[in-house]
Amino acid sequence: MFEIEYYKKPDGSEPMREHLKSLNSKLRVKVLRNLLILETVGDRLRYPETDNLGDGIFELRTIFGKDIERAFFFFLDGRKIIVTHGYIKKSQKASLREINRAKDYRQDYYRQRKQEGSNNDNPEGTYR
Repeated sequence: MFEIEYYKKPDGSEPMREHLKSLNSKLRVKVLRNLLILETVGDRLRYPETDNLGDGIFELRTIFGKDIERAFFFFLDGRKIIVTHGYIKKSQKASLREINRAKDYRQDYYRQRKQEGSNNDNPEGTYR
């Protein structure tokens, strides 16, 4: 089993938790169910539920009607999944802007960990 952690910005806000609060209750339940599946099977969950977007960034897709909710994440130290943020997109392709946001959040996550003195994490610990 993997451990899911939500990325926390320096101001203490958590983009994924804020995104979840903005969703209607039915979609929120589906996204949380998919996050639980991801936590259970981790890197064994494959397309179409997850996709490798390159450079160690992945997305978890939740389809609800014509909408596709996308949650971005990366792996850390083999058994940890850091979920950065999410958004709803109606098209099949993830937004380059959102992918870059996930990369920026990952970079900030590593910077925060370094400042806290946690050098045990392996930033290169990605899968697939």
